[in-house]
Amino acid sequence: MATSREEMKEINILLLGETGVGKSTWINGFRCYLNFPTFNDATMADDFQVLIPACLTKYINGKYTCIQVGIPNENEVQEAGKSGTREPKTYEFVIGDKILRLIDTPGIGDTAGTEQDKKNMDKVLCHLTSFSKINAICILFKPTITRLTPAFQFCIQELLVQLHNSARNNIVFCFTHARYSSYTPGDSLPILIKELSSCRFDLTAKFEHSFFFDNESFLTLACSKNGIQLNQHEIATMSSCWNKSVKETGRLLSYIVNMTPHDLKQTIGMNNARRTILVMAKPLADVTNLITQNLELGEEIKKRVLEADQEIDPLQECQSIKVYDIERKELEYNRTVCTAPACIRYVQVGESKEKQVDYKTICHDRCHIPNIIGILVGSKKLLFCKSLLGGKCKHCTHGYKEHMHITYETKLIENDFFSTIMKTEYTKLSNLKEMKESMLADIDRHVEGLRKEQKAIIKAGAKFGSFLKQTALVPYNDAIVDHLSMAINHEQYNPDRNEKLLKNMENLKNEYENEIKILDEALKGEVHETTRTLEDVRQVKEELFTLPINGPKLKKLFEGVAIEHMSSHGSFPKQTVNESDTEGNRVKTFWEKYISSVDVLAGSSL
Repeated sequence: MATSREEMKEINILLLGETGVGKSTWINGFRCYLNFPTFNDATMADDFQVLIPACLTKYINGKYTCIQVGIPNENEVQEAGKSGTREPKTYEFVIGDKILRLIDTPGIGDTAGTEQDKKNMDKVLCHLTSFSKINAICILFKPTITRLTPAFQFCIQELLVQLHNSARNNIVFCFTHARYSSYTPGDSLPILIKELSSCRFDLTAKFEHSFFFDNESFLTLACSKNGIQLNQHEIATMSSCWNKSVKETGRLLSYIVNMTPHDLKQTIGMNNARRTILVMAKPLADVTNLITQNLELGEEIKKRVLEADQEIDPLQECQSIKVYDIERKELEYNRTVCTAPACIRYVQVGESKEKQVDYKTICHDRCHIPNIIGILVGSKKLLFCKSLLGGKCKHCTHGYKEHMHITYETKLIENDFFSTIMKTEYTKLSNLKEMKESMLADIDRHVEGLRKEQKAIIKAGAKFGSFLKQTALVPYNDAIVDHLSMAINHEQYNPDRNEKLLKNMENLKNEYENEIKILDEALKGEVHETTRTLEDVRQVKEELFTLPINGPKLKKLFEGVAIEHMSSHGSFPKQTVNESDTEGNRVKTFWEKYISSVDVLAGSSL
């Protein structure tokens, strides 16, 4: 009895590689290796069907010749010098009661530039929402590479940063031109070790994570199928390459089917939590700094009230003293601004002596960096801004680390410290002493409330940062620290620098970092104060919104920012490969030989 498609076990393999690594050729070879155990079997077979059309180049009789395989389609660019695959595409192999899927992706390091790379990566992440699990993430390399291009380096990090750390065991490496390195990682191994050192993944001495193929055997097969005569030396060499690639395909699949699949719900949940955390970073930093300023003002007001000994007029004057609040201003378009001291100015807030930063240098108005979350400060994502391509701003000449991508602006405004209700109550008091005591009690109560809320915000921010450290495959830069550091830097360059305020801000940052350390230690045990799930993150956020003084402010700053994980937009191409009985039986034979002898194909047949 045939197994229904819904009952079939899925094996999903995501393929990633730099443009030009030979990913399309590897996929075409993969199909051939499943079908033909030897190079001779492949050359003698009547059928030669390829999954991905391509124009392959081979040096024949003193010149380079283009060998066309497959029928060109709109998803594969055949033009020389341009990247091939345009969209993610899934190739399905039905093997007994299993569906093996290869998820092909556009090459990283697209010839159209870094903006296209980012769009391609977004498409990949979007496409993954169609699956509930991923069995393996195969990263393809040439063993002869001696360095990673900046685009490839960034895009690999960009993908890995989206993954829950439980996906680390599902990463494998496939080397495509391995004959030239005697089927070893070659020069690329130290490069990979260095690049992946930031991940929770130890590449060294783990042969089972690495697989070695040679694409030239498929290229030579294509030549043979196009009527080009092969000499005995070529046949012998390619037969050996083919045998090695067939065995490595078996070893790869055998390794993958024995791995625990990565549950994409974990990755999607982590990304939703991450988006919440990154959107909250600037509001938390802004409100924390605001509280620091208002605490200082509270102490100043208390001092003035205490000094009013004989007359009621000074007390009434104190009742009109202003404190600060934050107002959010929406921007019509996102923009990139410079935060360097030479590119900002300080403007006075109302009638007070306080000054705030004005980011007067707009380096790119209407900046459309894709998939931005929250406010970015000094992030590598800024390299996708047209003004910062190459890392140095075309407008102001400062580096990307001194720039910020903003979706809204905040500005300080003045509000009365004493509410109208308080002032009304004071007028009912009969003498100076009672008014003074009542005002001091209100000041102490408000200052104590501010201190408690500041501690609550610091603890919440630390929980957010610790959550990302715990769950992310690649550690994140702490966005809250970035914003606090920027505020400290701005105060240092303020011409009317407030040394006491600056010291308090630095202490605040140190306190925050200490909270992070405490939570990191707690994560090693079973302490219940840690934040481990998306629901925990939501709960911390909602608790912040209930803070009596600054909760409504935080909620207002947070509102209006899209944080939900991207959902699949439109459909991506899919192709079921081995629909014929002949090919199906050949693939089944391969599977039975290399992958499993127990319970792999039980219960159904093609």
